[in-house]
Amino acid sequence: MTSIYQKTLILLITFLFSYQAHAIVQFRGHYGLGQPDGRHSESIDSKALGADVIVSLPLIPIVFGLRYEKITTDDRFTTNTEKVDLNRIAILGGYRLIDTLLFVGVLGSLGIINDGEIKYKNNFTGTTFDSEIDMSTNLSVAVEGGVKLNDFILGLELGYMHGEDKENDFDFNGTYGKAILGYEF
Repeated sequence: MTSIYQKTLILLITFLFSYQAHAIVQFRGHYGLGQPDGRHSESIDSKALGADVIVSLPLIPIVFGLRYEKITTDDRFTTNTEKVDLNRIAILGGYRLIDTLLFVGVLGSLGIINDGEIKYKNNFTGTTFDSEIDMSTNLSVAVEGGVKLNDFILGLELGYMHGEDKENDFDFNGTYGKAILGYEF
């Protein structure tokens, strides 16, 4: 005979992986840290604060939406200081492998607006230089996962972003991680 604990565990696992989520729209906020290459491929630390609107149709594992991010860096190197302020709007698309009370999937983004500013300061001479960022290419691919608690979402996103501004010799290629907090209805 199986114990009551085993039956409860089996029932809970069955419920978590068989209950289809019926929410259509998700509003998510996220805060992330990354370590992309910077100017001349020097590794920099970045922070990102943003919001997503994601649409998922019932019984279809495909999701799509929009993302806004403000990505900033403030790094000191031996010879210079580099500050980046990047605004990014991207189209999102993804596939949910599991979309029940738990969600696991892949998510990709294509940046449609990628503009901002880079400020350089030479630490020896004190001279400064400002330049506009215009990334012609900006893509990301990530794995996301989390839990849905009633209508609230708590999750993580781990991925890789590729972006470049050839005019400024500035690359934004590197890994990132984000904490996600959201609401769905």
